[in-house]
Amino acid sequence: MSNKNEGKLKHLDIDPDKLIDFLSEESKDTFLPNKVFTDPTKSAPIQRIVMPPEGGIDVYIKGLKYPREGYPHRPMVKTACIIKKTSIILMEFFASMGNKKDIIKLFIMRKDIRGLISKMIILFSYMVGSRRLREKYYSHAVREIHRAFTLMIEREDDPRLKKKWSRIRDVACLALEFDPAYRSRIQDFLSILNMNKIKLTKRDLYFFAPINNYRFGGKKRYREDGIIEKNEG
Repeated sequence: MSNKNEGKLKHLDIDPDKLIDFLSEESKDTFLPNKVFTDPTKSAPIQRIVMPPEGGIDVYIKGLKYPREGYPHRPMVKTACIIKKTSIILMEFFASMGNKKDIIKLFIMRKDIRGLISKMIILFSYMVGSRRLREKYYSHAVREIHRAFTLMIEREDDPRLKKKWSRIRDVACLALEFDPAYRSRIQDFLSILNMNKIKLTKRDLYFFAPINNYRFGGKKRYREDGIIEKNEG
């Protein structure tokens, strides 16, 4: 092809990374209006991004005393928003059926409701997708929640439940990491808990022991009444 023809076609070349920007336009109906990023009272330039050796991501923003914990990657923030809003719609729907007549309907439909919730968890996990944050780079609170979920999953012997809890972990951690409004409230709630009152007692373990597809404390615990072998360790 001649240089002349190449010149005529050059204006048609589009960077693949910018193709969607070229094909789309702004909408008022969005979870993240652009004015949030252009309003100087709500945003400021990022000066640097640091990954501390202990984990997490610190984003230093001009004019702020402390670095922001976590990087608000726009696609993941939008996914978290969609999951949150869908969950709220479902909760509001069930809450609206609070009268006696509708509660009976809910009781009759309880199997269908359980199935719906399971399907919604699968849907949310698909929305999270195969590209998710490594545990090390979650903010400190979400990193700890992810760690605890992972330990619980490892203690689960039922493969079906392992998969279900893994999906719940990934969805919950994404929502908490990329929705600081919810994360701040959960952090405040968890900081109030007295863990000494939450820990399993010997009596708890006595009655929970027959749940034989889960290893409480990472090991099988057995009752001494002959149903299960004793293990208080």
